Order: sequence, then C-alpha cells, then structure tokens
Amino acid sequence: MAFTGRQLLEISFSRHRILLRGGHNGLSRAIHWFHAIESVEEYQLLQSGELVFLTGISVGSDAEKLLQLLQGAELRHCAGVVVNTGKYIAKIPEAAVSYADAHALPLFELPWDMRL
Repeated sequence: MAFTGRQLLEISFSRHRILLRGGHNGLSRAIHWFHAIESVEEYQLLQSGELVFLTGISVGSDAEKLLQLLQGAELRHCAGVVVNTGKYIAKIPEAAVSYADAHALPLFELPWDMRL
C-alpha cells in the first residue's frame, strides 16, 4: 500500500523531525518504495514512486550536485527527496528549494541525528 509525503509528515516518530523544505504542491505523490543514493550518476537507478534518501557523502556543500540529483529524481518521477542534513550537507541550498517548488517535488530535511 502506498502512502504520500503528506502522510509521512504526520507519522508520530517523524513529526517535528522531518521538515518539508520545498515542493509542497507535490505532497500527494504516492510513495511506493524507498531508495538511497549518493552520487549524481545513480539517479538512473531510480524508479517512479520512490522516496529518495540522500546523506550527502558525495555532495557535501556542492549545491550544483544537489540540484542535479533533484533534477534526476524529477526526471525519474520520484515521490520526493529526503536530504540528511548536519554532517555532509549543512543546509539545503535555496536553489534546491526553488527547484522543488517549481516542480512540485517534495523536498524534505532530516537531521543527521535521526537514523535513516
């Protein structure tokens, strides 16, 4: 059974920990599965309906790489992207938030201390 980004925000263990940073208009996208990726090249492995998790090991502070990953997730019709912030990615760049908003691609932030 699929669920949505809106429902993800309502789950008790994630409430107030998983924050929506962009793509509010896409919260009704169905999440069918999860996929963790770390490099721009891996976007080709993504499938429609997947919620993508990213720790940022290969992205770091490179806002352009993060934007490329978002573009790949959108190209593959993913349900959204969860960026683990704190260790490798300090903050989600405004360009990523703007892209997510423009494409209704839910972009979530998850603090590093919350395990994936």
